[in-house]
Amino acid sequence: MVSSGHTPIRTCVVCSGRKPKAELVRLAINCDKLIVVDYNQGLGGRGAYACSDCLPRLRFTGRVQRAFRNQARGLAINLLPQPSILPNHGTREDSEERRPRCERRLNRTTRGKF
Repeated sequence: MVSSGHTPIRTCVVCSGRKPKAELVRLAINCDKLIVVDYNQGLGGRGAYACSDCLPRLRFTGRVQRAFRNQARGLAINLLPQPSILPNHGTREDSEERRPRCERRLNRTTRGKF
């Protein structure tokens, strides 16, 4: 059971700094096996974390590959520096629109079959 004062700690894949999860940006792999910023933390699968300050310095290195268990093929275009990349990226209400097309299609086909 998690105590009420618990804050999850994650490690940045760029600088190896340890910070609370709320202060880091989550990275995930999309359906094209590219590393993207997971704004709403709604993409499934393995994830990694980076400081918002370290994001412009993120490169496709062995450390990043290891964080994704060698399943990633490269960095996506949306990893370019953007002023909107801050902790607390928004709510999950509009995440259906922001998901990659292949994931939206998958969700539509599996809806109602269980």
